[in-house]
Amino acid sequence: MRRTICRETSYGSNLPEGVVRIRCFSDALEIGLLGEGNRENAVQALKTWFKDLYQEEQSIIHFTLGNATLPVEFLLGEERGTTDISVRPFWKEVVYVDGDLETENVTGKPVKFPEPYIDKQNLIAFYSFKGGVGKTLNLAAHLFALLDTAKELNMSITVLVIDADLESPGLTYWNITEKLQPAVSFIDFLESYHYSFIEREQTLSLFAKEVNKSPKYEGKSTVYFLPACLDDHQLLDTPILPEQLVTSPNGAWGCGNAIHRLGKAVGADYIFIDLSAGLNQISSPIIFDPRIQRFLVTTMNSQSVRGTSLVLSQLGRVAPLKVRVDDESYYDPSLIINMLTPELKLLPAFEDTLVQFQSAYSQPENNLYSTSLDIQETYFAQDLLYINNWEDARSKLSQTILMKVAKEWAEKQLGVTTAQKALSKLTS
Repeated sequence: MRRTICRETSYGSNLPEGVVRIRCFSDALEIGLLGEGNRENAVQALKTWFKDLYQEEQSIIHFTLGNATLPVEFLLGEERGTTDISVRPFWKEVVYVDGDLETENVTGKPVKFPEPYIDKQNLIAFYSFKGGVGKTLNLAAHLFALLDTAKELNMSITVLVIDADLESPGLTYWNITEKLQPAVSFIDFLESYHYSFIEREQTLSLFAKEVNKSPKYEGKSTVYFLPACLDDHQLLDTPILPEQLVTSPNGAWGCGNAIHRLGKAVGADYIFIDLSAGLNQISSPIIFDPRIQRFLVTTMNSQSVRGTSLVLSQLGRVAPLKVRVDDESYYDPSLIINMLTPELKLLPAFEDTLVQFQSAYSQPENNLYSTSLDIQETYFAQDLLYINNWEDARSKLSQTILMKVAKEWAEKQLGVTTAQKALSKLTS
């Protein structure tokens, strides 16, 4: 029933005239009205939504399962809320966004768009619908490529790497073999940020000092790593999750804001985030945030293709349509098709899959559909099936196509010119 109402009202943003709110409870459906004159509008809506299951005379909705009924209660004299309905970056809310709605939001949809970051730390997140498709390896490749490119240019950059995969923290386990271990974890950060008993800026400053205690150096650059947890007990008991930063008042984009503020306190130029796979609320506050460069990783496996297409279609519902051309503060997602083989690329199914991905993220513009989805392709490498730590990952990634793709991205990030590329080839 709740799903039906959310779908028909675009998550409450398109209620019948005079209806202020609709709430579903286990013992009743409550409909708040401005006055008695608006009751008929609500009744007609219920008849349209539930057909014969709504029985007007008894004011109940009948369920076929177990012959159960749910009372419908009309509450008169309700007042309109002071704020409009705003969809938060959760799968269960975004799915009801109606792409045809006309609102004043920059997306053209009932989603309050996040304000662009004033201080330009670059946030880069890696996500996959399905586990085991190379998400973490792609993050590592892009990290190594960025550090290598900075070294070639004799540049100094600071990078913060966050293992935000609280379900399968691969980077955290890679890092166990490092001599200098982090003093704090991502779980610690979520708890201290959410339950801050002092001024939040002071909390961030104190936490950043703990992060800064375990630097790693690459040429002139510095890397800090924030593991998902410090021990298994912490991983198994996580009272605060990223979704709770979103559910706080005025916190729709609170998770991205929190990580951005941490990066600033640490002094990071780039922040890499490894997200949990799947349709969970641990990753959704980041994967829906258009201020973050988001890489979706998939293979040609049918489950992964179907799930990734579903994710792209949901991201398309809240895509930054009006700012895409002239504002570099927002990003469309990028897609990496991993573990390809020459044989797979020759199959008709490969081209069909490319079309499927592009169609999933297509956006209506001037009655036509276009897409700004960048798709990269990387190939299967046997050595990448077994990796134990950072050093192992760097060694085995070095000669792969995956690393080549990452290097092209890194050069764009650091503004490498054609002349610099030519000089690098001559001196290498």
